[in-house]
Amino acid sequence: MAKQPQLAAYCRCWKNFSINEWAELLSVQPHLISYCPSPKHPTIQAVFLVGSPESAAYIKDWSCFSLYDWLLMLRNSCDFEPHCNCWERFPVSYWWNLLFHQPDYIERCPVINQFSEDDWQLLCRKHPVLKKYRS
Repeated sequence: MAKQPQLAAYCRCWKNFSINEWAELLSVQPHLISYCPSPKHPTIQAVFLVGSPESAAYIKDWSCFSLYDWLLMLRNSCDFEPHCNCWERFPVSYWWNLLFHQPDYIERCPVINQFSEDDWQLLCRKHPVLKKYRS
């Protein structure tokens, strides 16, 4: 469906798609949302927020999003930063991913010294400004 959305009208197995499959599909074909049996699922909403951050005004309960949903949203847009209340729960791997995509989060990162030397060097090659944050 991702590559041939014109076949959507012929598909009879929409309800068999997992939430992750829906998220992947809708990230490239958002207009297929009308076929989704769970359009209000937090992961589905997170995919839409990444594509249109202005939709954040319609979110009433930010606590419904999982850590992975937050990773997806925050690494794609800093617009969601004020709504996130789970920074301290991010594992080291999520922090590395966030910093790789959004180095401005460095001031929030409590695990800088927990990155392996190789991982830290890779981050610094991508974003040289980060070098000054770790001794």
